Amino acid sequence: MRRHRAPRLAILHRSAARRPSSRTERILQNLGAHATFADSVLGDLAEERAKVAALRGAATAQWWYIREALRAAPYLVWNAVQYGGPMGRARVAGTLLVVALVPAVVFATYRFSDGPPARLVIGTSNATADLVLNSQRPTQVSAMVLDAAGHALAPTGVRYRWASGAPVAVTREGIVTCTQPGDASIRASLGAVATTARLRCRPVRDVRGPRVLNLVVGGPSQDVPFEALDPDGRPVTSLAGAMSVGDSTIVKLEGHRIRARVAGTTWVKMEIGDGEWDTPVHSYERAPSPEGIRVGQRLAIPVRLAGGEMNRWRLPASSGLYRVTMVRNWMERSTARVALVGANCVAWFDAHSFLCAAPRGASVFVYVPLSADSAPPFSGTLAVWRDQWP
Repeated sequence: MRRHRAPRLAILHRSAARRPSSRTERILQNLGAHATFADSVLGDLAEERAKVAALRGAATAQWWYIREALRAAPYLVWNAVQYGGPMGRARVAGTLLVVALVPAVVFATYRFSDGPPARLVIGTSNATADLVLNSQRPTQVSAMVLDAAGHALAPTGVRYRWASGAPVAVTREGIVTCTQPGDASIRASLGAVATTARLRCRPVRDVRGPRVLNLVVGGPSQDVPFEALDPDGRPVTSLAGAMSVGDSTIVKLEGHRIRARVAGTTWVKMEIGDGEWDTPVHSYERAPSPEGIRVGQRLAIPVRLAGGEMNRWRLPASSGLYRVTMVRNWMERSTARVALVGANCVAWFDAHSFLCAAPRGASVFVYVPLSADSAPPFSGTLAVWRDQWP
């Protein structure tokens, strides 16, 4: 008769067949932990808790049980990984992920949740803002609502009113109408939270600037010269407006300054109050001479002359037009003279700018009159644009 060896895990198999006696056991078995191992660990913990309860009380026993259960958790998890198979390991991984996400969700909820309104801000982050209005048309003023942590809240329910100063029409919804120059204060409130803003009414009806701007690629950024005028034609210095360019690949705005990026033509617009102004902007690339200029090229030739000195360059014959202008440096008080010989020219936008048809043999001259020999040497730029159309 053949002898049959008893399976080494026969006792474990019989124990595993028993129904789990607690919810914790059922959870561990669903994760894949071996039933006998889980039962042994939980049984030992239960017995020890009963002893601690008899000696120190139920509350102490409960805390002892939680501490020891946490210490035993890694062993129970490792047992589930060993005996649970692929499904058990997947359940363990999912459970650990959920456990790790819980504190992260709690922290995020606490950190990013919005509180009640604690502060109102009008115009700037200062406690007392300064608003400049340049339009005589009704203008919406908005307050930012913040909680104690600095989170922005919906501005629903904010109410506005005139507080003091010049008579300015202010609606409950924050629509302000400045009809004349003056300073006033407006108040914004939301429940018990309120703030006051200083309002400076400076109406602007007209904005004026140069007829054209000429820039050199690679040169420093330059201020955009303009002036704003009130309805009576007087200059206004307190301004809040917007500046924009037509093609930012040709020129770039840097605050209230402008800088050439590549050679080309675009425009710049200034909008302040009820007035606006726009002008073309031409940018030129640096070159030592206009001789050999190709159709469509825009060249900027540096010029430095003392009184009585002159530079001359020949221009290639062209069926199109030449646009020639003298661009002085911003700090120069005088401008060198430009003359074209052998070309048919008309004035372009000032006394030093020309539109010219240049047949063969045409030349451009830049000179400083001899009477200016006591002045410092002139420094500027000759801008030459060979246009494509006649």
